[in-house]
Amino acid sequence: MGLVAGWIAVRGMERDRILDALRFVEAPGATKPKASICDLPNGWSVLFATDFNFPTPERMALLSADGDAIAVSMEEHVMMVAVRGYRRGQAVFAIEHDGGSEDVRHIATAGKVPVEWAAILADANRKQDKADQQDIEVDHLFDAPLALAEALCGYRPDAEGPDLKMTPLAKKRSPSLLGRLFGGRA
Repeated sequence: MGLVAGWIAVRGMERDRILDALRFVEAPGATKPKASICDLPNGWSVLFATDFNFPTPERMALLSADGDAIAVSMEEHVMMVAVRGYRRGQAVFAIEHDGGSEDVRHIATAGKVPVEWAAILADANRKQDKADQQDIEVDHLFDAPLALAEALCGYRPDAEGPDLKMTPLAKKRSPSLLGRLFGGRA
């Protein structure tokens, strides 16, 4: 069984604004959180969820309103991965690999892909060529969008390195009807 995840890296929006925008609160005591957040040393904040569909276009536009956002949706067991980039609320690029239903060499792109992509894709194709020549069943192109995301924002959930402090999140609770009417929680 492989990792199923969706995550968004955000630069240009403070952590409190990110949480407010998505109606999340920090929940350090949560035992099985659906989402978590961490701040990277390079200025990016990462929202991580165990949900392939977490990085929606609406969330991406909202979180990139004042800067940049990079999103990854991945399902390792079906070899599906997509990376998308937004700037100032607008989609800039998208790259998708579907090695399960399509082909191990499948790559679809849209928009203006980052300059780093060409070298990353070439490296993945070289590795795939070598594996194919040796008759090894592996999908090196699955890693290419993940490598691009890491090159752009410095985060990859399966990369080795210093452990990051992920803070569990919970959905912000809305006050009850009486609480809204009388200005408190009822």
